[in-house]
Amino acid sequence: MSEERRDRDIVVPEPTGTARAIIPAVCFLWLLVMIAIPLRYYRGGDRYDERFSWRMFSAVRVARCQMRVSETQGGSERPIPLGEVLPAPWMALLERNRMPVVESFLRWRCETREGLSAVRFHNECTDPAGGALPSVDRTIDCASGELGEGAQ
Repeated sequence: MSEERRDRDIVVPEPTGTARAIIPAVCFLWLLVMIAIPLRYYRGGDRYDERFSWRMFSAVRVARCQMRVSETQGGSERPIPLGEVLPAPWMALLERNRMPVVESFLRWRCETREGLSAVRFHNECTDPAGGALPSVDRTIDCASGELGEGAQ
């Protein structure tokens, strides 16, 4: 090897002292946090919020859902044509039962439409094997702004 090449080689010495102990400890803690964050999804209460999950293990994206949203005006209930009032990404979030999105949509619909007495969200999903998952029902009373589960 030429003398010039040997001068350009950079050799980083192994850490010594406290750095030798701190570096592996920090790496271990970092890995622990990266594992713990997704585990919260599997042990948490909101089975539809998969933002911090290992999505390859999540059944939310492969569930098949039939979503119905309706509004009540003057005592008669009619379906809301979601494709006309919402962009596709919001419809996907509703279909995945993201409760903050569902509740925001219900409130928004009451606030922007005159004369509504209630807005109802109903979603029935099946898992990939065809088994029924628990249905999700949310209703808002437009007069009081009170959210509830199920039909009112």
